[in-house]
Amino acid sequence: MNIAIKHVLIGYRNLPAIAQFREGASIIMDLACKHPCQMQQLFVAGVAPTLSFTSFRQLYDIRWSEEGANRRAEEEETVFAFEVCLLKCERQSLTFQSAHS
Repeated sequence: MNIAIKHVLIGYRNLPAIAQFREGASIIMDLACKHPCQMQQLFVAGVAPTLSFTSFRQLYDIRWSEEGANRRAEEEETVFAFEVCLLKCERQSLTFQSAHS
């Protein structure tokens, strides 16, 4: 198979995942622009972490699918796992730098 065709097929197969990543990244960038002091603690090494679970949770609103929709259960599981992770980070005073050491 021609290499150009392979690149097109692979590229188009991954477009939904790439679009989802870009959407998520734009949400993080919007948060960073709207709340630079709070978000600095996540992205800048050496900044003392004072961002609590509660203050981080106030930075975003969840737009749930309708109750009973197929995606709703997946959304609830994802948010639950994310918030458990935030709580663990808060309890252990993890920083981005310590997590990658």
